[in-house]
Amino acid sequence: MTPEQLQAIRDRATRPRRTVPIVLDGDLQQRIEALQASLDQPIAKAVDRRLSTRTRPRAVDEATRGRLDELHAQAAAATLHVVIEGMPGTEWRELLAAHPPRRDEAGKVIEDDDLGANEETIRTPMVRRCVVGHRPDPDGEEIAELDADWLLGFVTDLQMDKLVSAALAVCRGDDAVPLPRPPSTTSGSDDE
Repeated sequence: MTPEQLQAIRDRATRPRRTVPIVLDGDLQQRIEALQASLDQPIAKAVDRRLSTRTRPRAVDEATRGRLDELHAQAAAATLHVVIEGMPGTEWRELLAAHPPRRDEAGKVIEDDDLGANEETIRTPMVRRCVVGHRPDPDGEEIAELDADWLLGFVTDLQMDKLVSAALAVCRGDDAVPLPRPPSTTSGSDDE
């Protein structure tokens, strides 16, 4: 690799990233789930004191699916695609050190702690530092600015869990695409 090629790779380098979709319209989920439930439940009809099922008229199902498609399109339009990027190793270690695990009077870690930090206090600062923006086009490469403070004030607890999981994955993991392994050159018993 030439020095120019190395410099070109360094200029394009990014740390591991994940994109987390956050729906910004809280009413849509309830409406989608209600329509989906109506499709999933068979219609019951009493016949000779026994309960049997029959299918709905096809037109009813098609109309419901049409409304469901419209709601899914609305959800897609109201979804913010948050880009989470891993911190450099030194910053990550400093953040972990700033949030030591909780301990009891005997000095034992209170909870099962795989992270090595207080998982309750590290969540918000970790996500705040890992949010690098959002993708206006979920399939595109462009990353636009995003106010992380607004995002953290908006998200629900479960949405925050998704952001935290993504941040942990990119800060702790290696997202390098594995290079293909060359085929084995060792002969086996089948080669005879």
